[in-house]
Amino acid sequence: MGEMHASVPEQADRGRRPSAGGLSAGDIGASADRRAKGLARRSPTSSERTSCGLGYRESSPPFSFLDHSNRPIGYSLELCEAIVEEIGVEVDDANLKIEYVKVTSG
Repeated sequence: MGEMHASVPEQADRGRRPSAGGLSAGDIGASADRRAKGLARRSPTSSERTSCGLGYRESSPPFSFLDHSNRPIGYSLELCEAIVEEIGVEVDDANLKIEYVKVTSG
């Protein structure tokens, strides 16, 4: 009789459960790593703008929602903003901008 082996997820797939905002920590980390490596190869020229897009839902409190000024806020966004700040440090771009992108389920 042959041995039975349990399926083990690949390293890259661990921790990739979708969050309320549609991204998982694994997605963010992998994307940030690829983006940081790509930006680290050269410094952007003054005509180039570096930014990081963050998807948000308008009504998924406490993860993401709009405040009274219609600005996206929430726990997930605070976490992502901290990650973008660290990406800026890693690629030596203190002016790395965040572009908020509204996402819907449809």
